Amino acid sequence: MDDSIIVTNAITYASTYFSYIHSDHWDANQHELILSSWHPPPPRWIKINIDASLQCSKEAGIGGIFRDHKGRMLLSFGFSLMHWDIGALEWMAVRSLGKVIEYWMLNAKGMIVEGDNANVMSHF
Repeated sequence: MDDSIIVTNAITYASTYFSYIHSDHWDANQHELILSSWHPPPPRWIKINIDASLQCSKEAGIGGIFRDHKGRMLLSFGFSLMHWDIGALEWMAVRSLGKVIEYWMLNAKGMIVEGDNANVMSHF
């Protein structure tokens, strides 16, 4: 396995584990998230990981990262907003992709979108 993928998996695992251990909002997807790791897309594909976060104060954020098959970051984005529903925020994260996809990305063989909300991802 490429060193950059190992580092990406370690950082993803550590940040996910830390954020959920200190989270006030646990849900049914968290066990799978903590045990999962990032897997690269096929060559010439782009993988997009999206997520949303929500604080008790209703301060929220949505964002994502685009990576190639070697785990290299191509683009990342994030938006701050106020909201009360994490499901709606996860859906907003998916919808925000239309604002951030760049023209050159359309030359990729395909794009894979991953998120941690199974309900939202099943409708995407």
